[in-house]
Amino acid sequence: MMNDNKNLYFIRILAEAFDSPNPVESMHKAINEIMTLGEQEEYAEGYKYFNEFIEVGMISSMRDEDNHEMLIDKIISMLLSDDVR
Repeated sequence: MMNDNKNLYFIRILAEAFDSPNPVESMHKAINEIMTLGEQEEYAEGYKYFNEFIEVGMISSMRDEDNHEMLIDKIISMLLSDDVR
């Protein structure tokens, strides 16, 4: 059975990025780390949760988006842009 720490690994990574003195740069690194870890089998379920978290968290601002894959890509792109605050 998967450990909750691996299923929710992205929360710690995002929290550290938000607490950083340079959250924009840290968020870039955090998203990359989340995606890289998500490629590993032991983090696959957690990466699925991360994608669901992003989708649910942002869906209200993009209700007309039909393609959920595209929505996730847009959100990750927004998080990686220099406009992250």
